[in-house]
Amino acid sequence: MGGDNGEAERRTEVSALHPKIQVQICEENGEKIFGPGPAELLRRVRDTGSLHAASKSMNMAYSKAMRIMRTAERNLGFSLLSGKAGGKAGGGSVLTKEGAAFLEKYEIWERQVRSCGMQYYRDIFGENAEEYDPAENGFKGTEQKQETSGENGDLSAVSIVVMASGYGRRFGSNKLLADLGGVTMAERTLDAVPVPMRKNTVVVTRYPEIAEMARMRDMRTVMNPFPDQSDTVRLGTKDCMEQSAGKCRGILFLPCDQPYIRPATLERLAMEFLRHPDDLTRLGKDGTVGSPMIFPESTFPALLAVTGDTGGREAARESGLPVHVVEAQFREELNDIDRPEDIDVSNQ
Repeated sequence: MGGDNGEAERRTEVSALHPKIQVQICEENGEKIFGPGPAELLRRVRDTGSLHAASKSMNMAYSKAMRIMRTAERNLGFSLLSGKAGGKAGGGSVLTKEGAAFLEKYEIWERQVRSCGMQYYRDIFGENAEEYDPAENGFKGTEQKQETSGENGDLSAVSIVVMASGYGRRFGSNKLLADLGGVTMAERTLDAVPVPMRKNTVVVTRYPEIAEMARMRDMRTVMNPFPDQSDTVRLGTKDCMEQSAGKCRGILFLPCDQPYIRPATLERLAMEFLRHPDDLTRLGKDGTVGSPMIFPESTFPALLAVTGDTGGREAARESGLPVHVVEAQFREELNDIDRPEDIDVSNQ
C-alpha cells in the first residue's frame, strides 16, 4: 500500500495539470444552445462565405452543420445566417447583422471568462499552467501567448482611469453613492470594467467608500484632495505611467457617473484603439460622441499639464489626432448622471 501511494505521488509530481475551460449558453433545463462549436462554425462561414465550406473545413457533415445552426436560431429567436445569391461560384451564406453581433458578444464574453478562469487557476495550481484547447487537441503554450500579445490585441497595453472625484453639486448629494437598483452608481460603473483590464485600472477618488469598492475589485486607488477635473486627469495619468513600467500605449478615461456602460463596450473600445494606437478613440452612438475616450501615448505629456475643469478635452483638441468612433450598443451607455431625474429606471 505504501509503495502504491508513493507511485501515485510521483505520478502527480511529474504530470502537469491543465484546465479545460468551455463557455456555453444553455436553456433552463441545461440543454446547450450555443458554445465553442457553433461559434467556430460561424467564424468559418464568415471567412469562407459558405456553410458547406465551413462544415467541410471542420470535418463536419453539412447536414450536422445545418442542424446546429437551425437549433441555435430556434432557441435564440433570430437568424444567424442568411443565404446569398449565386452566380458562377454558386450561392453561399453570410452572417446576419444579429448573428454577427451575437458572435462578437459571445467572443468577448468567452475571452473574459477564459482570462479570469486562467488567472485563478494559475494562482491556485501554479503560475505556468496552460489551458487545454479542444480545437487544437492540445495545450495553449508559448506560440498562442505570442499571438495574443503585443499592441494588436493585448488589453494590458490599455490602462483605465475611473474618474470618481466629482462633488455631485447638481445632484444634491454624492451621486456616486446613489442607489441604482440595489447597487450604488459607483459599483455599477466599476463592475463594467472588464476583468482582464482591472489590474491596469486606477480609481481616482476623494471618497473612502469608493476606494474600498475599488480595492474589492482588485483595482488601484489614488486619493484626490484637489477640486478640479484636471486634477483627476493628471493624477490618473501619472499613476498609469508609473505602474505600467513603460508598457502603457493608451489611457481610457471612464467617468464614474456613466453607470450604463457595458463591459463588452469598453473591451470593443480598447480593441479598436489597439488597431490604431497612435490615434484617439472614443465612444459614440448615431452621430453623437461622448465618453469614454482613449488617449494615445503621445498625448500623455499634455494630459500631465491640463489645468482647470476641462479634463482631457483640451489635450484631445490640441493634439490634432484622428478620432476613431466606436458605436455603443445602446444610447444610454453615453448618458452621465448629473441630476436624480437622469437616472434611467429601465436600466436598473
